[in-house]
Amino acid sequence: MNLNNIPFGITNWTEIKTERHAGEHGHALWRTQQFDNIRVRIVEYSAGYLALHCK
Repeated sequence: MNLNNIPFGITNWTEIKTERHAGEHGHALWRTQQFDNIRVRIVEYSAGYLALHCK
């Protein structure tokens, strides 16, 4: 991984569209920003969330 020459910036996460991902129980809301080859994501989980892959 190469993390050189990263420009400074501010992200207003409330302006980023959410992607809803269902779990076995509950859901996760992803907000994702892509900066060249770097992806930054903030995730909100509903109460009782259990990912599908956590069986």
